[in-house]
Amino acid sequence: MPTFTEETTPYEVLLRFNEGKLSGAHYQTITHVKRDGLIISSQSDALQQLALVEGEEGQKLSEVLGEITAATIIENQTLTEDLTAAISKIDELTAQLEQAQEAAEGWSVIRNA
Repeated sequence: MPTFTEETTPYEVLLRFNEGKLSGAHYQTITHVKRDGLIISSQSDALQQLALVEGEEGQKLSEVLGEITAATIIENQTLTEDLTAAISKIDELTAQLEQAQEAAEGWSVIRNA
């Protein structure tokens, strides 16, 4: 039986400038419906106004950017760790291959003698 899940994640942050100064910001999320881990439906959620300063309507821009930045840093760290492990495995397999090649060359010399 298929497993269905729903996941809402950040989609975009829009910063609006007027004469070089930040004049507005909006935040949007996207909701994915997944069946057995594969996305079968996506829906962009309504834009949410972000507050540039205390007292304005909406979640603070600094909070949203802080959350997104933190999530990005964590994801980067995870990917870096995965890459380091993969490079280590490649190095290990390369060393094994080199040993096997040396053994094969040695075997070839013995057979041809």
